[in-house]
Amino acid sequence: MQNEHNKVVKLISDMTADVADVVDKAYNDLSNMFDIDDRDNVTVETAYNRHNAMVWHKLSSVLGTKYKKAADDSKKHLDSLSTKESIPNDTVYIFDSNVFLYSKKQNRSSSSIVVKDLITELSRLGVEKSVLDEAVSKATTERRGNVYYNVEILDGHNVVNIES
Repeated sequence: MQNEHNKVVKLISDMTADVADVVDKAYNDLSNMFDIDDRDNVTVETAYNRHNAMVWHKLSSVLGTKYKKAADDSKKHLDSLSTKESIPNDTVYIFDSNVFLYSKKQNRSSSSIVVKDLITELSRLGVEKSVLDEAVSKATTERRGNVYYNVEILDGHNVVNIES
């Protein structure tokens, strides 16, 4: 059995190295596409660093999107092959093969309060609207919105949208 384990580890390790080699080649090829009119060294270095940051973001976001979706789809597929459910705060062994064991671990369940429902219930219990409004106002904090990073390919001076 240890021999099978070593084979699997080696196969996955080799695959990871192969993917890393392809990504490194793409990074280097895209990095080498950098071109700028001759300017002072500080400007060129800053522009080069920015270019390479965009290269890395584009490559990693494309890979992340592809493999995140693949991982999410594989979870759905695994779930479709069994009727066993996960149990909070426990590990459930679902099925295995001669090479792999599939299990699911679920974190402890928690509870949450929907503010709108809480206000409704407090109002039904006789708490005055002005008191509720003041409490909501004091408990409300500004939350920073999500930031979405986007690196697009320029075609001359035109932006060409591609999916990442």
